[in-house]
Amino acid sequence: MPVMDGRVAALASVAAAAAAVMIWWKCKSLSPEGASGAAASHQAARSNLVSNRPIASGIERKVKEALRPTQLLIHDDSAAHRGHAGVAGSNIAETHFRVEVISPLFEGVSKIERQRKVQDLLKDEFAAGLHALELICRTPAEQSRLRT
Repeated sequence: MPVMDGRVAALASVAAAAAAVMIWWKCKSLSPEGASGAAASHQAARSNLVSNRPIASGIERKVKEALRPTQLLIHDDSAAHRGHAGVAGSNIAETHFRVEVISPLFEGVSKIERQRKVQDLLKDEFAAGLHALELICRTPAEQSRLRT
């Protein structure tokens, strides 16, 4: 049965990506301003989406305020884990996230302390139903070394 779970997770990821592309395309095609108008429409749609997602918006707000990241990527992996033992019967849809934080405030801080810092910021989100958080915490210098 694990093969089926992997297929369902892959299908959910493809469906989410397709939906994002469709929303972008619709905004672009409906906007009289073209691509710049589409970007503004996309930002408004994203704002609305985040406001309807309390865990995601809490992660974004708290990490930005406390760590002033140069890059912050938040990916909701919850759909791939629906029905799993740890979240079965959960009243909240947002349970699993992968978060990448690139911040100069991580300079001189050990990897484990970086992760503890982010987890401490998100205590309320864990109490509200966040079940799993995969973290990548790097300094800008570490990130630039990965790109070369």
